[in-house]
Amino acid sequence: MERKERPQHALVPMGDLTPIQMLGIAVQRGADLEYLKQLMDLKDRWEAAEARKAFNTALAAFKKNPPVVVKDMLNKQYGSTYTSLGNLVNTVNAVLGEYGLSASWKVEQGELIKVTCILEHIDGHSKQVTIEGPKDVSGAKNTLQQIRSTLTYLKGDTFEAVTGIASKVGNVDDDGNGAGKKEPAPEGYEAWKADMTALADEGAKRLAEAWKKSTDELRRYVIKFDEPWWRQTKKNAEKVPQ
Repeated sequence: MERKERPQHALVPMGDLTPIQMLGIAVQRGADLEYLKQLMDLKDRWEAAEARKAFNTALAAFKKNPPVVVKDMLNKQYGSTYTSLGNLVNTVNAVLGEYGLSASWKVEQGELIKVTCILEHIDGHSKQVTIEGPKDVSGAKNTLQQIRSTLTYLKGDTFEAVTGIASKVGNVDDDGNGAGKKEPAPEGYEAWKADMTALADEGAKRLAEAWKKSTDELRRYVIKFDEPWWRQTKKNAEKVPQ
């Protein structure tokens, strides 16, 4: 009786070999095309799983020691601080790179402006967050300014969402790194503060008018070092019947 030979791929040892090693051995031994296709599919799935694990490990390490993003801009109209896109991205990207991570945006424009922020690891796995919104028609912006304003907002929001980073006001403790160090109050600050506290009894409109007329130095100091007082003062003013 004639002995039937086993297919070549049956000779490929399994053990602890990776799919890439198994594929290499199968090619060397002349395995049939169908078997090679199966090994290539297995290799692709294995590489994707490894890339996903590497991404999750890198992101976890990044979140364990995240960068501190301090709000660097003052909204004079509303008396609040916010983070500029440049400050946010430059601060965070410097640390993302240490873990093999990088962020980029994809922009689509139709009736709404759609921005997708993609966070990718050097091994290929990525995650993304998409937000869309209309042109910013507030104020006296031209068409290009309306688009740019919306893009700035959406880029910042998607970047924070995909990285898990949130900026903070400058008076939050920063472990002695400098951003939260107290500085002397501007001349006349306590008297101005007392006047603003009293003005809250006259309503939100009077308080807002006084805020706009205040110097940048006073307003910046409030936002950086005395924001809890200012939030409470505004709340008190909003309770006054108009």
